[in-house]
Amino acid sequence: MRIELQHVSKRYDAEAPSVQDLSLSVQDGELMTILGPSGCGKSTTLLMIAGIFPPSQGDILFDGHRVNNVLPKDRRIGMVFQNSALYPNLNVSKNIQFPLKNMGVGRKERIQRSEEAARMVQMSEYLRRKPSQLSGGQRQRVAIARAVVKQPGLLLLDEPLSSLDANLRGNMREEIRRLQKELGITTIMVTHDQEEALSMSDKIAVMNAGQLQQIGTPLQLYNAPANWFVANFLGMPAMNDLACTWRTDGCLLVTETGQAIPVNGGSGLSALRQDQPMRLAFRPHQVSLITSADQYRDTDVRGRVASVEFTGRERLVHIRVGHTAIKVYADMTEALDEQQEIALRLNVDYYLFDRETGENLRLPVVSSQPKISEIGDMSFVKQAAYSL
Repeated sequence: MRIELQHVSKRYDAEAPSVQDLSLSVQDGELMTILGPSGCGKSTTLLMIAGIFPPSQGDILFDGHRVNNVLPKDRRIGMVFQNSALYPNLNVSKNIQFPLKNMGVGRKERIQRSEEAARMVQMSEYLRRKPSQLSGGQRQRVAIARAVVKQPGLLLLDEPLSSLDANLRGNMREEIRRLQKELGITTIMVTHDQEEALSMSDKIAVMNAGQLQQIGTPLQLYNAPANWFVANFLGMPAMNDLACTWRTDGCLLVTETGQAIPVNGGSGLSALRQDQPMRLAFRPHQVSLITSADQYRDTDVRGRVASVEFTGRERLVHIRVGHTAIKVYADMTEALDEQQEIALRLNVDYYLFDRETGENLRLPVVSSQPKISEIGDMSFVKQAAYSL
């Protein structure tokens, strides 16, 4: 089932819109994750797709047919909630059969389909157990089986893993992705957990304050964030940034150190004004540590080691550049001590963001061809310069 949202908004009374002018499409068989912080409008969007909330404006289309006024029970959807929402007085088999019973499916077929659904989520041995006799992960498996037993065209997942511990979340991510691919069901998931989104999704739609920020594959969003919000929201540890200003001779002046760093490339640099505030940004793996003073370059950013964190196969080095905290990965062979003076040598793939608008100014120029570009769909707040 192909899903389209066309300029969808949702308002509650006179409040600011919970969702504002949202347009996106999900292809048949695709797993799309709507990702964002609490209160960004992602769950409201999911509930509008489900038919539980009507949109204040705009259209929702299933396979090209407008469904704004179609009841949830008639939308061919299956839904999984955060807390599994199983009936405590029914065993696993009867919980899975429940929607089929409401649909008027005969007893023999109900049993057959529920057993098949239980097998797909590896719960065949627990059909006679009550929900209270299951672990959290097992209850979510039952909830997923109950959602897919109806053979829906669309599966909706509302933060399905947030109540599970870390080990269970990892296992359930794999289970959901395996099942979704096996069945070929179009799936829309909402979460605030970037790890879930990056590991499970074909596409991710990032939202903030009710507005769409960017759509693309996990790799596109991670490597070419459209703006500072997307860049800072994706990635653990978060992206580093140094305050700086633009000089019209093509250099950045780093506020903390007073260094001038030449900048090459980027479609948005020509219109910058003198002393325009910027962010020089980079991920922890996009920098080299220089420990020997005789190897320093004028463009290296100087700092001091604040602490070193052991993470297993590598170390995370906390560095102070003036008053700014920076995190950088280092291998186990680097000799590093607290308060040691050190230099940061940026890789060529660092980022440059306008501090006022948040725009990424070092994105490659996008072709006008009507296909997904290498940086994804960049139609984010008030900027439609990049599109499919």
